[in-house]
Amino acid sequence: MRGFLQSRLGVFLPMMVSLVCVALCCTIWLIYAVITDEEYTTLVNTEVLIDTSALPEKPTVSDWYAIAGQVLENNDWDLSANLTSVFYGDLPCQSGPALNVLAMSFADSYLNGPIPSVKHAEIILNRANSTASVHIYCSPMRKLRPSLRLSEVEVGFYEALEIADRQGGQEFRDRVSDACNIGFFIDSDYVWKIDYQKQAQYRERWEIWVDARTGEAKQHQGPVLNE
Repeated sequence: MRGFLQSRLGVFLPMMVSLVCVALCCTIWLIYAVITDEEYTTLVNTEVLIDTSALPEKPTVSDWYAIAGQVLENNDWDLSANLTSVFYGDLPCQSGPALNVLAMSFADSYLNGPIPSVKHAEIILNRANSTASVHIYCSPMRKLRPSLRLSEVEVGFYEALEIADRQGGQEFRDRVSDACNIGFFIDSDYVWKIDYQKQAQYRERWEIWVDARTGEAKQHQGPVLNE
């Protein structure tokens, strides 16, 4: 009897393993098909009023982060306010311009049924008219962007801009008589990417990178001329 059972087990066990493998492969394929075919889904796309009365004369990124967190909460953001980047591209060329407009991106993961997904938010904050443009959307998770932790930013925006000026930005500004714009970007690389650009019949641009932890700077790119 034992030999009979062993022989039967020897026949059916490989079949069972094969069936489990096929089922597992089909499940993985189905999930992959759903993830790759589904597009981004917009949840919120609006402009709201914000209270900027408590902002200092020269607000910092942290000051704006507090307001952005409230904007997320008011628009049914039920995840962590994981900041992923801060950026803007149209500050006036001058010494120490106030950070009165900037954009922030957020992202956090969650389960949409059995599918790992990501909720994204992009917020443009504007002190001039006390508004925030809010775009919240979700998508299947392909890759979650790392968080930008403001507690690890040792060199703030204003100090980074002063460093960039000394590294060549002031030279550029003097040459064009401040007829230019300043843009910046920072994410989980913890590097302020600051560029000075003049718009005319051609585009001239200098880009200077400042390490947000050490203050080390270098002229990463420039000048660049594009017809």
